[in-house]
Amino acid sequence: MRFHTARKAACLLALVALGGCAALDRMERENFQRACDNLGIARGTPAYDQCMLQQQAMENANTQKMLDRQTEREALKHRH
Repeated sequence: MRFHTARKAACLLALVALGGCAALDRMERENFQRACDNLGIARGTPAYDQCMLQQQAMENANTQKMLDRQTEREALKHRH
């Protein structure tokens, strides 16, 4: 799990650094769509729109958790 998150963060940073914001947005949207499709929710419905928003919210929460953990690790390093 940690490796996957670290790898994803590295990929995200690389994409942004290379000017790949549009590619990142497309990649995230495709991942969100795949998740909602796998749940069997029909595209173009309010439920699908809600699913897409939930996918985005979960991704944002995961990113924030990762950043918080990094901040905590850095703070611990500076205490010693």
